[in-house]
Amino acid sequence: SYTNAYAIPEAAMDGNSEKLVFLSDGMMLEYRMACGDCPSGCMYNRIWQFKVPYSQCDVQYLGATNPGFGFPPPPGIFDCFRGTIMSFDGFTLFNVQEKNGTVALKWKFEGEGNTSFVVERSADGVKFMEVSKLFATEPVEIYRAIDNDPLQGTSFYRIKAIESDGTSRYSPIERVVVSKSQQVSVYPNPVIGKAINVRLTTPAAQVELCLVSPNGQQVALKKDRNIVPSQFFNLSIPQVQPGLYCLIIIADGNRTVEKLIVE
Repeated sequence: SYTNAYAIPEAAMDGNSEKLVFLSDGMMLEYRMACGDCPSGCMYNRIWQFKVPYSQCDVQYLGATNPGFGFPPPPGIFDCFRGTIMSFDGFTLFNVQEKNGTVALKWKFEGEGNTSFVVERSADGVKFMEVSKLFATEPVEIYRAIDNDPLQGTSFYRIKAIESDGTSRYSPIERVVVSKSQQVSVYPNPVIGKAINVRLTTPAAQVELCLVSPNGQQVALKKDRNIVPSQFFNLSIPQVQPGLYCLIIIADGNRTVEKLIVE
């Protein structure tokens, strides 16, 4: 793996090495160039830095360290050329958004119809796999797709357009973060008695239960630690009057709201 590590040992290429780091907004490539009997007797070394944003096809040359052996060119931004199979031509919009545990995608493509679109997903921004596919016989203003089973945490999406003549075009790559979903069971509902039982499906180091009346008043509160999945823990409500309430469950920062009837 090249992630956050030099891919080639320094001694193997006389001091030359490469490093690829995945950032929140793009990929950073560092190329170390050295001369001499490296690594112990290098006459000089220089690190060149380049950045490629996920959302556009630009190569940003950020500069180079140690100009002792000649002078590197000044920083700048250059067009990204990846060949015809990676052309962004035709894509005028591509948006990816997390929605309630799913990922919604929409894009615009200027084609002539009879185009297949493949939604591709990646965990690392490098290796992509097909998630879904749709076929458009006629152009539409906005194409949409939903990934109902996305990866948890950070993932990357792109669209591959395959036109009737076999030409393939790719959209820019978009990054999205899907929070770990916490499923909550509340029992009983309606509440009969003086306690509300709650069960989580994943472990939680810190949990807060808060019962709120329709006018927004907090009527019961409990905090707990190290909750085990599938094990019920309860909120005591001995003085609560009958009516409709909201139970707010905050587990490790993830908030869930359940409506309850207290009889």
